[in-house]
Amino acid sequence: MLGIDPETQRDRMADAIDIITRLLEGEVITQESQWYRMREARLHLRPYSKPRAHLAIASAVTPYGGKLAGRYDLGMLCVMAGSPNGYDTLDYNWELACAEAAA
Repeated sequence: MLGIDPETQRDRMADAIDIITRLLEGEVITQESQWYRMREARLHLRPYSKPRAHLAIASAVTPYGGKLAGRYDLGMLCVMAGSPNGYDTLDYNWELACAEAAA
């Protein structure tokens, strides 16, 4: 729907999560990529929640959501848990999240 090449979506999501979490922690960011440019970007209002608002990532069948959840201390929304393949990967994705968090 957005016209984003599916091959770049996951990398962009990881990049965006990194930027969002850093901004929520109060960091001032100057950074550029193929799809954005930030110059001394900062939040206008800092989050009220400490250390930050609870964030979650959608996790389907692939391990990508679980890895990002563990890396950035995010909750996981298992959107495919109602399907047989999605339900079968719940344990695996959770193990990946825990391993990534430990690393």
